[in-house]
Amino acid sequence: MVNESKLMELFRKCTICGVVMCDLNQNIKTFASRIQITWKCNNGHTGEWESCPNTRGMAENNLLSAAATLFTGATYTDIADWAGLLNLQLPQKSAFYTIQSSYLIPVISEAYKKQESIIKARLICQTLDGESVHVCGDGRSDSPGHSCKYTTYSFMDDSTNQIVVFDLIQVTQAKKSVAMEPIGFKKGLDKLLDEGINVKVVTTDRHPSIRKMMREDYPDIAHQFDPWHVAKGIKKKLVMASNRKHCKDLAPWVRSVSNHMWWSCSSSKGDEKELLRRWTSILHHICDVHRWEENGI
Repeated sequence: MVNESKLMELFRKCTICGVVMCDLNQNIKTFASRIQITWKCNNGHTGEWESCPNTRGMAENNLLSAAATLFTGATYTDIADWAGLLNLQLPQKSAFYTIQSSYLIPVISEAYKKQESIIKARLICQTLDGESVHVCGDGRSDSPGHSCKYTTYSFMDDSTNQIVVFDLIQVTQAKKSVAMEPIGFKKGLDKLLDEGINVKVVTTDRHPSIRKMMREDYPDIAHQFDPWHVAKGIKKKLVMASNRKHCKDLAPWVRSVSNHMWWSCSSSKGDEKELLRRWTSILHHICDVHRWEENGI
């Protein structure tokens, strides 16, 4: 960012003969985010300066400002209001979306597909080597409740935390908005299986429709639940119970019980029996009993 007054100090003298120029001999034009300054000195010398180069007829700053807006997840309105307060020049809204659709989105799509193919190739090689694949799935809607219009369902490779596949579901593809998540789940999982990837474990939240789908359609794949969602569900039920007249004493324990569930899952190292033993130990702790015998131990 440069103040206009400071910028114009650089054009007080002719770059050829050094004679001082008056403001009347200077002309400033803006083309979206590009500034063009032309001048003519008293000796007849002329010159022109531009704030950025042109590439195929487009000012690079126009492309870069549109890219910075899109890549940071902002909207044109967000950045235009901010720039307007500072009197910074930006492309018009129509030009911004033209740049986005013509240049930026195709680049993003190409980069994503390239990365997706690399990840899938690695998982296929992992399958050919006899190794199983563990993926985690979750959906995200554009608004909470039952009025959402879009849901994005993503699958992540548990070993690398890389997104393997995702699908965008519209409410028109489902009978109701709450059914979009199971549709996205099935589409994504089927894509992985059709690629020949040996998915042996799938971790999701406790969505009833997904649980039913896993039992009926994918009986050979182990279905596990995300501890965060389980702990969140327990916390929600305890909060509801603590609001009852005769259950007020539960309130101070809500956070501790929820944290205990998270600790039980994270410290049991995948051992189901150990997980159950650690989780049920909360019954002793809430009675202020921190040492006890179990099966003679």
